[in-house]
Amino acid sequence: MNRISASWALACASLMAMPLSASAIVYETVPVGDIGNPNDPTDGDSTTPGIQTFGGVDYAYRIGTYEVTLAQYTAFLNSVAATDTYGLYDSRMTGASNGIVRSGVTGSYTYSTVGSAQRPVTLVDTGDGSRFANWMHNGQLSGAQDNSTTEDGAYFLNGAVTQVDVLAAVRKPGAQWFVPTENEWYKAAFYQPASRGGDADSYWAYPTRSNTVPFSDQPPGADAPTSANTANVFRDDGIANGYNDGYAMTGANVYDSTKNYLSDVGAYASAIGPYGTYDQAGNVFEGIQGVMGASQVARGGSAAGLINWTAAQGKLWGDGSIGYIDGGFRLATVTASNGDLNLDGAVNIVDLINVADHWNNIGMAGDANQDGRVNIGDITLIADHWGEQPGGGGAVMTPTTTTAVPEPSTVLLAALGALAIAFAETRGDGSHRPWPV
Repeated sequence: MNRISASWALACASLMAMPLSASAIVYETVPVGDIGNPNDPTDGDSTTPGIQTFGGVDYAYRIGTYEVTLAQYTAFLNSVAATDTYGLYDSRMTGASNGIVRSGVTGSYTYSTVGSAQRPVTLVDTGDGSRFANWMHNGQLSGAQDNSTTEDGAYFLNGAVTQVDVLAAVRKPGAQWFVPTENEWYKAAFYQPASRGGDADSYWAYPTRSNTVPFSDQPPGADAPTSANTANVFRDDGIANGYNDGYAMTGANVYDSTKNYLSDVGAYASAIGPYGTYDQAGNVFEGIQGVMGASQVARGGSAAGLINWTAAQGKLWGDGSIGYIDGGFRLATVTASNGDLNLDGAVNIVDLINVADHWNNIGMAGDANQDGRVNIGDITLIADHWGEQPGGGGAVMTPTTTTAVPEPSTVLLAALGALAIAFAETRGDGSHRPWPV
């Protein structure tokens, strides 16, 4: 039977005593394995090879199945924005393609959605995304916007509101929820090993597991030649055939401010990314943890964006202190509290090797218990869950052969010896213009 430590019991008791959000949310994620995959061999910034490539990640993580929705962001606002100290709410959110309304006066603000609450939230800037991640990291606590809710956790913001300050708040070691880096976002969108049905170089050109431009059509894309390569994007080929007629949701090429241009997340049910994500090819541009010069980077397509921004080579940037009407975000996490570091669905020797490879490092790789450092605590957690099969999935590699699984006590002794030896040996003396608003 697995051990339950006194410290774990104390942590659970402390958590139960905290003021949790009255409207706690569930944010779905998919696992991204294939640890140590290479970068995209083609250029991720332009059609000219050799400038900069992306996609290589040397640890397992999970990324949001969907973009953060209006319902989820509204729950966040109702938890921490009765007095909206750092401007998490934008008055433009009441527009046709948004749908969050604020009521009351400062100190007692409340928030509600209008229309479908499953559309992605927009008009959120870099600081808003980081504060939402902090709130998730801190357990969705209710209260003022302070270090226990929005100002510390995955990012130390400490009241940051300017673009310079919010972009300087980088992800901390041990962060449990965060805005994905460019490599994390890019891998989830485009990487699929050729050995498992991916492109010849293991990277697709578009986040719909395709090398051809996605079609523009109302969800789920039934009128397009293939719904699996359809997205909420602007594409106008000048042919009146029911698709590629302009804006996906309206089928017109003229913008109408009274219309809704956002689809529910996951509405393009057949257009799935390599690891099981939805809408990385459209709906809203997604802010990521990355900068270009002094600007915030965003990836993916949007309901108003030019079709070429959907591609792996497409990237745009803007002021990180401004929310755009076609800009949203999704989160990622490295939660591996069951010890399954590589997310292959089993806690075994591979996870211990992962710890050994990153012994005494600070960061995510090898940090099973997410305390910010790779040490004996990670071995203990893996031993506690040894032999379990908690799940996993996605496009992770699975062994083709099986071996006997030693008892945890034997594994611990062997691992400690190996780690001690390893430690001794290494010790050493485009600018972005959104649709009209």
